[in-house]
Formats: sequence, structure tokens, C-alpha cells
Amino acid sequence: MKTISSSLTCFFKYYLFPLWTLAVLGLYLMLKDNENFELEGVHFFVVWLLVNIPIFWHTFTLKKVSIDDKQLYVSGYRSTEVILFSDIEYVSGSRFAFPEEVWFRTIDKKTIVFMPKVRFSIFQFQKHPMVEELADKFGLDDW
Repeated sequence: MKTISSSLTCFFKYYLFPLWTLAVLGLYLMLKDNENFELEGVHFFVVWLLVNIPIFWHTFTLKKVSIDDKQLYVSGYRSTEVILFSDIEYVSGSRFAFPEEVWFRTIDKKTIVFMPKVRFSIFQFQKHPMVEELADKFGLDDW
């Protein structure tokens, strides 16, 4: 069995949000007594909220995905679900997003989203190579 999710999945899913919150709170507490500091706590809350929306949007649904010859093992870190290749009807991926995401839809219309291994490229106009690799493995022509 081979894990196709990034090792950073757990960090993005569980640790990024609290670390960002602590960083903003710490910055506010350091700067609030400075006489040159003109921003109110509301401004920090708005910045925190505006950054948290995309963090939450991109990372909340991330799953850990492993693969073998005939099936996928999808884990939300609490339980693991086994999905046969024949149950996958569609696979696609994001562009211009960090972290990059790959998703697939099962026959019963359930969408599974995971973060593939990170690739460093300036030109991310194409989907992650994992999309094509999975489409070939699942026997899907239209990806």
C-alpha cells in the first residue's frame, strides 16, 4: 500500500488554523500598548477572519489517501474507508492553489479531496500530475 497524500496533510488540516490564530493574537498583544499602533482589535479580527476563510475552505475536507492495486484507502484520521477503483467516476484537481488539491467523485456522488505530494513549480497552469496518474489507474478517459 502506497500513500499518495502529502505528509503535510495532517499539519494543514489540524495545526495551521491554531498556529495562525496564535500568531495573530500574539502580534496583537505585542503591539496593542505601542503608542504608534493605531489599529483596533476589530482590524486584527477582520484580518484573522479573511485569512482563515481560505485556510478553512482548503483544508477542512482534506483526507489521507493510500492506494494499492485494486482500491483506495481514504482516512479522515478517525476512520478509514475502502473504495474500489470501479466505484470512481471522476478525478480532477486544482490549479493556482496552495495547497494543491486532487479530488475524485464516487458513483454515489461522494467527493473525496486530498493534498498530493507538494511540487514546487513557478508555472502551475496545469493540474497536478497525480490527476492524470489516477485517471489512468482508474481507467477514466475524460479527466
